[in-house]
Amino acid sequence: MFENRVRLISVFLMCGFQFTSAMASDNNALMLFARQNAQKFKSELVELKGITLDSKITVQGAVDKIEFMYFRAKYRPEDGEMVIGSEVATLNHLKIFESCKTTGSFVGQNAYGAKTTVRRQKCERFFAQDGNPAAVRIGGSRIKMTPSQFRAMNSGGVKAEFDLLVGHPNEDIVVRYDESIDSATVRYPTESHMKVWSVYGRVEEIRWVLPGEAQAIQIWRRQ
Repeated sequence: MFENRVRLISVFLMCGFQFTSAMASDNNALMLFARQNAQKFKSELVELKGITLDSKITVQGAVDKIEFMYFRAKYRPEDGEMVIGSEVATLNHLKIFESCKTTGSFVGQNAYGAKTTVRRQKCERFFAQDGNPAAVRIGGSRIKMTPSQFRAMNSGGVKAEFDLLVGHPNEDIVVRYDESIDSATVRYPTESHMKVWSVYGRVEEIRWVLPGEAQAIQIWRRQ
């Protein structure tokens, strides 16, 4: 029934999130591409909506508050900027879509006899990811913003954009697919059937849309 483990990310699920900014997004096309080409080798890829190996695309998503916390960001009021404190901080992946739908419920019981109603749900997640996790280091970056914007990012994360070159030399498979069941816990009584697609590529540039602004700003670019 219940497993004694912590599921930090699940607590902060953003079901069905999408957003728009001043730039066009290739999210929908990339998700269709991912479904069609899951676990296929590069020689087997099917082009969809103009996306195939080496396509240059822009995708949008979000860095949630848990991910943001690991940047160890600090605000310098004397300079009016945020500094990412962790020198080894990376941003090699971006969640571009997540959707969860309730499918039912049942009464669960843990090892101590405590009972509660457990909700069942089916979730889909899509990620854009660099094939070299260590390549996209943003540690030490300094970003101009207001104190209120920094506080908003600490409490709710930040919207983000990736410029991505589809496919990576380190990965024979362009789209990885994983299916699993996240069991319920006492703190989070939800059993989630997860389907996850990860599209590997080469991240060329990262931009954030700061709270309250429409235009995205560059925070990292491949040299």
